Amino acid sequence: MSHLVPTFTWEQTVDTDAHRVTRTRRAAGIRVYLRRPWFSSGDDELLAVVLDPGSRLPAELVTRCGIDPVWADDSVLPRLRPANFPNAAGTATGRTLAETVGGAPATVSVATFAPVYDTQLGLWSCDIDVNLGDLADSPAYYPFLRPALARYQPYAVEPLHLSKVVTGEYVQLMPERTVTAAMTADGRIHIELSGPAAANDVGEFTGPGREGAAASRRVVATVQQRPSTAGDLEWTPADATAELTCTPRGTGFIWTGDLTPPPGRFPSPTRHRLLIEESETCFTDRTTATATVTAGGVTRPVSRRLVHADFFGLTTTVFGKVVLEE
Repeated sequence: MSHLVPTFTWEQTVDTDAHRVTRTRRAAGIRVYLRRPWFSSGDDELLAVVLDPGSRLPAELVTRCGIDPVWADDSVLPRLRPANFPNAAGTATGRTLAETVGGAPATVSVATFAPVYDTQLGLWSCDIDVNLGDLADSPAYYPFLRPALARYQPYAVEPLHLSKVVTGEYVQLMPERTVTAAMTADGRIHIELSGPAAANDVGEFTGPGREGAAASRRVVATVQQRPSTAGDLEWTPADATAELTCTPRGTGFIWTGDLTPPPGRFPSPTRHRLLIEESETCFTDRTTATATVTAGGVTRPVSRRLVHADFFGLTTTVFGKVVLEE
């Protein structure tokens, strides 16, 4: 195995009647890059994600998942099953491990995936989608996944289907994010960001509930501009920025706000877009701090880490107004 990276997909829907655009980042799973040659056991060799069928096998032999203890996240993530890997090429149960457990054979469940060769990197890779929907009591915020992987030959005789297990490094699965932008009757843009979120130590320092969630992250909407003939590296902030407000919704929170676009002219020599940035707020030392938080008369330094960014196209109407591009 070479390395792992998280994967995700983007979706966009447009409601022209409501002048609303919705963009969603959906969590997909992980991409596994494999360093070694493939098909050493013959054609049809697959990569297997090795799963505990419920017999409490040693942790180093099966795939594990869990919540990030840094966050006040009460999601429950029990044992993974083959059904939690929706894009698997196949699944199997009762496959015998190449290793013994306590000196005796042990069986596992597997979800299998076909490797694809990446000519640029010179590595084999597998995209492994992970859906924790039927496991979690509530959507988890950045849960950890530690895969246990093996080569799998579906046409081998029992008990020779699996190679020895290799454990991958820990990787965090991306939380889903939905951002909606809609034009209001008075020409402003109403923005909402939603998705799994949790409070960290900054939130616990600030207070429970909405105060803690609001202190744990910052969501900012900014209109950017660049000359029509310029490239994507030349976007700069225009004079239009809004920090979104944390608001309770259901059992969680959303971030909402309104932004007034800058004046434009038609035909416009400048292109515009709406950038949405979500950053986690973390305690730090004073030499690297970019802000502070105060609670109970105590002020502490913090910095921010960008965890989500997306943008919406803006266009200029014949009346010289900058509006959402639908």
